[in-house]
Amino acid sequence: MLRKLLLVAAATAMPIGFIAATGGMASAKTAPVNATTATVSCTGISGSAKFSPAITSDEAAGTGTTTIKAVLTGCTTNDGVTVTGAKVAGTLTSTSTAGENGCAALAGSSSDTGNLTTTWKTTPKLVTKTSTIDVKSIAGSVGSDGNATFSIPGSTPNGKPSGSFQGKNHGASDSTTAQSTASAASILTTCDSAKGLKSFTFKSPASGAAVSLG
Repeated sequence: MLRKLLLVAAATAMPIGFIAATGGMASAKTAPVNATTATVSCTGISGSAKFSPAITSDEAAGTGTTTIKAVLTGCTTNDGVTVTGAKVAGTLTSTSTAGENGCAALAGSSSDTGNLTTTWKTTPKLVTKTSTIDVKSIAGSVGSDGNATFSIPGSTPNGKPSGSFQGKNHGASDSTTAQSTASAASILTTCDSAKGLKSFTFKSPASGAAVSLG
């Protein structure tokens, strides 16, 4: 009788112990973080911009696209999330009139529109692992070092950012800044050539944050 009672007790204790162990493992996992109203700032950026068709000093009327690919580094958040990787991708669209000097537009403001989406790798994970900027314009200029600089402002009232790191003002404080790896003069020379400017690479700005969201 005693032996039978011990066997029953052992059989009952085993699933209870198993449930306790698996329950402990499950509780050790960190829940994904909702970072919709959080902010993030990245000091480093490197990537490329590819134009189709190539930008020239005497453009035909029509629509052109700029394909952006970049990697962000040195990113910190205000909500305790650690960023271990960040990649930016997107396509912007612009419209030109016949005979327009697209090369000159590189040094001024342009009305490129489209979405740039950053995919985040973080610890802990995010509820939404992407942030999308609704681009309405790009401001170009020449920096003190002679390189071309490019800046994308925060979302306008008509902007529609989405995903993580929108801050408290729905992306109005967003900023993206980068500078070309080549001098503005050499870029314009290529742009003025018969084949035009097909692409260029860019890097972190001379000072300040490359990307600030929220």
